[in-house]
Amino acid sequence: GPYTLHSFIKKFGFGNKTNIDLPGEISGNVKDLRQWSKTSAYIIPIGQEISVTLLQLVRAMSALVNGGYNVSPHLLKRVEHQQFKVRPRVDKKKIIPTQVAQGAEEILVKVVNEGTGRRAQIEGTEVGGKTGTAQKFDLELRRYSKNKYRASFIGFLKTTDMSVVIGVSIDEPQKSHFGGVVAAPLFQQIGTELVHYMEYRGSVAKLQ
Repeated sequence: GPYTLHSFIKKFGFGNKTNIDLPGEISGNVKDLRQWSKTSAYIIPIGQEISVTLLQLVRAMSALVNGGYNVSPHLLKRVEHQQFKVRPRVDKKKIIPTQVAQGAEEILVKVVNEGTGRRAQIEGTEVGGKTGTAQKFDLELRRYSKNKYRASFIGFLKTTDMSVVIGVSIDEPQKSHFGGVVAAPLFQQIGTELVHYMEYRGSVAKLQ
């Protein structure tokens, strides 16, 4: 129902800043439950009547692959100097049961192996994710555009050395407006380069 849906939207951090250490972050827009119409519970899950940032989507996906925790993002793992070492405070809050997160992760892997995210596959690496194709809101016409879209793919990849979430969002793509067609291939390119880098770093470490 609407109450449960709204409460989990807020638990995942939508409508609030992530407080990453970067200036200019916005919170997006999640309507108060009292402002929901009879159709809100059906169209908000497909991306209408709500606005979110790419970083919020990445953090939400991270919660599904880290066991159900909403974690505050940071640019740097630590800052070191000869006289001091600073680690940013990482806030971590359990928002969904581990079993639920694992079930969602399995579904997201199927999206890449069998569904709309096939173009995100990376050979030899477990990949999961979700495609997104959103109509842009036209501020002049005060309605959703029929020809302007934002295509996205939010996914993760797992190797023995790392677990990484990558968010790709393309504003007003031209040849196709589907996330699985234009955003997933870019995810695949980024992920492949990252896997090769980790393999190279591992080889160097063994030589040392």
